[in-house]
Amino acid sequence: MAFEKAILGKTYLDVHIWMDEPFEKLRSQHRILRHSLLEIAIKYNPITDAERFRSALLHIFLDDKLTAKEAYLLFRILGLR
Repeated sequence: MAFEKAILGKTYLDVHIWMDEPFEKLRSQHRILRHSLLEIAIKYNPITDAERFRSALLHIFLDDKLTAKEAYLLFRILGLR
């Protein structure tokens, strides 16, 4: 979460709790839920809740589950490319 704070200036713990909540039942398979661009865009609107949306994108990025295209979009959204 230090990476998130360095990038966004704040840590959104509520985002990480929501994203990893399925871990309790699914264990290592928990990333099949709440770890896609569509799911996080539905939960955290990229326009009205942009910081939480970016936090969720970073969460996926750090979990190393982004495709090359998704990573490109992440960097574009964060203004890093």
